[in-house]
Amino acid sequence: MRRAHHYNLDDVGQRGERRVRLWLRLRGYRILTSNFTARGGELDIVALRGRTLHIVEVKTRSRGSPGRPGDALTPGKRLRILNATRCYLRTCRARYARVSFDLAEVVLPRRLRAVRMTLDAFRADEVPGWGGTLPS
Repeated sequence: MRRAHHYNLDDVGQRGERRVRLWLRLRGYRILTSNFTARGGELDIVALRGRTLHIVEVKTRSRGSPGRPGDALTPGKRLRILNATRCYLRTCRARYARVSFDLAEVVLPRRLRAVRMTLDAFRADEVPGWGGTLPS
């Protein structure tokens, strides 16, 4: 008989982010920061692989929740990610060859193999309301 898993929303999100950080490290990414907060948004994970900066949005659901985790990556959320990325790039003052906006989807309680990563899940110029540029 399977044991029921009950998580509160904060726990679900934190468990998903921990799982994705491990998944990224095992694949050669260097985690620069997690939960970077700026006016207007938050970045779940900022990682570096080669000369590409990866802004990773983690969406986690517990098994049995309706829909895919990535369904929660709305245009408004994408705009907040872009605003936070602009603040991050101004703060760190590092230069990167490119910035990739990635989506990591996790369904709990599955193991590490349950991380579904979509590289370049969206581009800045595709987000409604975004008229800015990112520092290079």
